[in-house]
Amino acid sequence: MADDINRQDAMRAHDRSHGVSEALNEATIKAGEAAIKTLMLVNGGAAVSALAFIGGLVGQGRVTVKQMTDVSSSLLWFAAGVALAALALGFSYFTNLALVNLGRSRVHTWQHVIDGPTTNRWWWWSMIFKGLAIAVALLSLVAFVVGTIDVRASIIRLGQ
Repeated sequence: MADDINRQDAMRAHDRSHGVSEALNEATIKAGEAAIKTLMLVNGGAAVSALAFIGGLVGQGRVTVKQMTDVSSSLLWFAAGVALAALALGFSYFTNLALVNLGRSRVHTWQHVIDGPTTNRWWWWSMIFKGLAIAVALLSLVAFVVGTIDVRASIIRLGQ
């Protein structure tokens, strides 16, 4: 009788453990995707805006193509921001993969959920990928800020 009660308690604990893992994984994926998509959109939009600005000025004959090379350097920053955001998305994926494998590495017995032989390794991988995703996403944001400052400086130089 006591074994049956322990078994039922263990099954409920397993179900809760699986439910928490699934909910956390889903929330992490959604939040990471939203942040990274925003970074891609901001950097990509800035690149398109810079191209439109350059094209408009050259098309109106206000500046020469040679003068626009100064403004065009900002495109590299915005392109780097998009590339870094894509890299962050990749690291976000690997973070989620590591977390899924972390959950799967736990040993489910009829007594309690315990860590398996690979649980610690998957935890470390999830931390590494999460750190990389955050760092690269922040670099994407830095690329946007530097690109914006570069555009401003270029416009000031054109006005002189």
